[in-house]
Amino acid sequence: PTSLPATWVTSVHIICLPLSVKSLQAKQRALLQQLDCLDQECEELRASLGEAEDDKAKLEHQLKETQAEKQQVQGQLEAQQQLLENLQQEKLSFEQSTSELLRNISELDELLQELKERERLLVSFPDLHIPAETQFECTGNITDDMEKQLQANNIRISVLEEENSRLRTALAKMKEAAQQGVLRVSLTPAIGGEGTSQCKGGQLLNSNRQSAMQAESGQPASSQPKPSSAEAMWKAMSCVSLPVETSAISTYARLKGKGSAARVQARSAHSPRNHQK
Repeated sequence: PTSLPATWVTSVHIICLPLSVKSLQAKQRALLQQLDCLDQECEELRASLGEAEDDKAKLEHQLKETQAEKQQVQGQLEAQQQLLENLQQEKLSFEQSTSELLRNISELDELLQELKERERLLVSFPDLHIPAETQFECTGNITDDMEKQLQANNIRISVLEEENSRLRTALAKMKEAAQQGVLRVSLTPAIGGEGTSQCKGGQLLNSNRQSAMQAESGQPASSQPKPSSAEAMWKAMSCVSLPVETSAISTYARLKGKGSAARVQARSAHSPRNHQK
């Protein structure tokens, strides 16, 4: 190839220099703009990083508080569970003691009923129902014997008062029924054949039956006098037969007399020996 002249070469260089300077300046401006953008992004990232670090510190603090609360709640839960177990054990023990108490109460109620029945029999029939281990024996001390006898008499009196209250209630009902004219008393067989009242008619007739019988006989209802309430009550009581029961007071007096007679005989038996000595 042929070489270009030197003048042409210098002119080409002079023409290319302005073009390269412009392009470099344009690139420089573009780079500066990118640098500004990157600086802004960096500032924004730094700000967001600071906020994130603050949030992280807050979250760590909250985490610590939450863990502390968790431990506290776990401790309370364990304490509540322990308390619940203790309460369940106490409940079981209370239920067992309650069942035992109820069983003891039922047994004591049964024993009380038996003792009441035994007390009633002892008062009503002292000769038949006195056990050997509870027989009265003189101790030699008059004061103690009198106190024991006083207690026994009080028991007998209380039982007899209960019997009297029941009899009063029954008697009041009988009087009320007799006044209304609807009392019917049947014959009751007597025990031993003593101390009983027999009813000839067998029962009291009410006013309707009397009027019917008067109508059959042809007599007017006003011709015969009506029985008064006192007469009706007397007839009702005469129809009632009560079983003969041994009087507790008379039996006790009889036994007391036997005991005193035995003591007198014993003293009289010992007196000749003392004189001989």
